[in-house]
Amino acid sequence: MFPAWLLGLRGDLWKAAFLIGVLPSATAVPTLALNSGIYSDEAAATVLVSTLFAIVTISAGIAVAGLM
Repeated sequence: MFPAWLLGLRGDLWKAAFLIGVLPSATAVPTLALNSGIYSDEAAATVLVSTLFAIVTISAGIAVAGLM
């Protein structure tokens, strides 16, 4: 694991930063892609896949953060 002390993160701040890292990708991307008319299918698929993976990663992230 990356040494949190290099960033000055400790305690609850480190846990919060870690949990932010396990969240799914931005959901505004498909909206922007639809408005611009490019890569809308790919953007929507990316958000779908990352949201499905988030079910696992958020659960695991909460478990790991509890051990920190």
